[in-house]
Amino acid sequence: AAEVGIHETHVLKDVVKKLKLPENTLLDNVLTVLYHAATSTNKVKDRMKAQSVIQDLKETKLRNEENEPVIQFCDKIIEAILTPKVDPNDLNFEQSKRDDYLDASHVWKEKKMNTEKGYVISNKLKNFLIAGMEIKMHSKKHGIMDTYLHVSKNLKNIVWTKGIGGKAKSMGTWRMRRVKAGTKLSEDFKLKGKGGYKTKIPLEERAFCICGEDITLSLECATESMRNRWIKALEALKLHHREHKKLATDFVRE
Repeated sequence: AAEVGIHETHVLKDVVKKLKLPENTLLDNVLTVLYHAATSTNKVKDRMKAQSVIQDLKETKLRNEENEPVIQFCDKIIEAILTPKVDPNDLNFEQSKRDDYLDASHVWKEKKMNTEKGYVISNKLKNFLIAGMEIKMHSKKHGIMDTYLHVSKNLKNIVWTKGIGGKAKSMGTWRMRRVKAGTKLSEDFKLKGKGGYKTKIPLEERAFCICGEDITLSLECATESMRNRWIKALEALKLHHREHKKLATDFVRE
C-alpha cells in the first residue's frame, strides 16, 4: 500500500519539502518517515532516487552541520536508498543445491592439513545476511524496540541498531557461540510491553537468540518462517567462519 501511495500521489515530494523548513521541529519525524520509505521496497528506493531525495538529504546535512544526530540519520537514509533490498522469498532456501556450497579446501592445496571438503556459505545466504531487515529487539533496559539487523559485507561483524535510525552496534562473528530458537535463553523476553508484532502466533515460535561471548541478542520476527530463515543463515555463517579459521591456522609442519 505504501509503495502504491508513493508512486500514485505527491506524498514523497510533500515530505521532502518539510526538510527545507527553517527551525523545523518535526525534522526527526520527517527523517523517520523517509527512513521507513527507504527500507521498504526497491521500487520506492528507485522513486526516491528519481526525485533527488539523496540530494535533498545532503543539503539537509549542510543546514544542520552542527547537529551530529541529524547528519548520521541522513547518512543512514542515503545508505538505505542506495542498498538494494533482497526479498527472502526469492532466495529459495529450501531448494539450495550441492553446487551452492563451494569447496574451500583447495585454497591451501597440499599445505592444508585437513584435506576433507570445507564449507563456504552460499551466495543466497550471504546476500540475505548482508541485506538484513528490520525486526524487533527485546531489552530489559529499553523494552521492545525496532532494530535493523544485518551482517557486514566482509561477514566479520553482526550489526544492529538501537532503534531505527539509532547508533549502530556490532559483535564480531567469531564471538557468536550459538543461535537458538525460542525465548528460554533470555530473560529479556519476559517483559511485556508495547512495540511487539501484533499477531496471533506465539512469541515462542517467532523469537530467537544470538548468544555471544559477552552479550545475548533477544530478537523477534513477524513470522515463524522468517525466524527460521535467520537461524539457518546465521548457523551457516558460524560454520563458514569456523572453516575459514581452520584454513588460516592448519598447516603441514615443514
